[in-house]
Amino acid sequence: MSEYFTSHDDILENKLGITDPQVLKQIEDEIVPVRTAEIYSSFPVKAFDFDMLRKIHFIMFSDLYQMAGQVRNVDMVRGDNRIPFCFTQNIDQEQRRIFGILNQENDFVGLDREAFVKKIAWLSSELNALHPFRDGNGRAIRAFLVLLAAHAGFELDYSKVDKDELIEADVRAFLGDVSSLEEVYSQSILIQKQ
Repeated sequence: MSEYFTSHDDILENKLGITDPQVLKQIEDEIVPVRTAEIYSSFPVKAFDFDMLRKIHFIMFSDLYQMAGQVRNVDMVRGDNRIPFCFTQNIDQEQRRIFGILNQENDFVGLDREAFVKKIAWLSSELNALHPFRDGNGRAIRAFLVLLAAHAGFELDYSKVDKDELIEADVRAFLGDVSSLEEVYSQSILIQKQ
């Protein structure tokens, strides 16, 4: 049995004892959007840091998983290309670097739209490569970025983005080409607030 999985091998260990992957996905698809809406409506932002990202992940997934909000302790790879996400022993150092830059740049407040698009694409790419949680990274990162964008004076609406296009842009950014991700954010997601 692998770390985080039930004896069924492809089912994440969960608080509800679910052993059917389709049932688990269905329950997740019901719970996580509700928790995400709660985050958007009432999350108390103190600082845009790693602790905030962990709290977002916890709120989204704590109904289902013990691992919610916890940094993963197994190394993981990205899809068919088998390129590793951040090694577990480097997660703390890398998150400090990423959030240190975000802090030094005043959480991207005061940027014009074009500069903000470049910065949020960079941050999205960095957080995706960090991949600090065993599961649910994309959803937690997107919620974090929505709150960050609002703080910086922009609206970030992922419903305006084709899911496959976003995934492909994430993959390209993971492999070192952030331009597709910048294009996705620029054309489809960001609208400066009035």
